Amino acid sequence: MRKTCAIGLVAPGISLVVGVGACASREGGIESSGAVAPTPTAAGNRMELPKCPVMENEPIDLAIYTKTNEGRVYFCCKDCIAKYKANPAKYAEKVAAQRQALSEQH
Repeated sequence: MRKTCAIGLVAPGISLVVGVGACASREGGIESSGAVAPTPTAAGNRMELPKCPVMENEPIDLAIYTKTNEGRVYFCCKDCIAKYKANPAKYAEKVAAQRQALSEQH
C-alpha cells in the first residue's frame, strides 16, 4: 500500500508550513501519527462527549478512566474514579449509557 504525506514548503519571500498529523494511503484511508484528532459531530466539527457517570453534568475526559471487566469507564476527573470504585453498581446504568454513546461515535 503506497502512502503520501504532506510536508512543509518554504519559498523565497513566502513561508508556508503545512503540518499533517496523518498520512493518507492511495485507498483513501488515514494512518494516525499518534496525534489526537478532533472528534466530528452532527452540530459542527466537534462531537459532544458523553457525561461522567459520577458528575452527571460534566463531560468525560478520555484520558481519565478505570478499567473494568467490561471495558473502560471514563470520568471527568480523577476524584470520580474513587467514588465509582466505592459503589460501581450505583453507576451501572450511567456507565451503560456512556458505552452506548461512545460506540455510536465510531
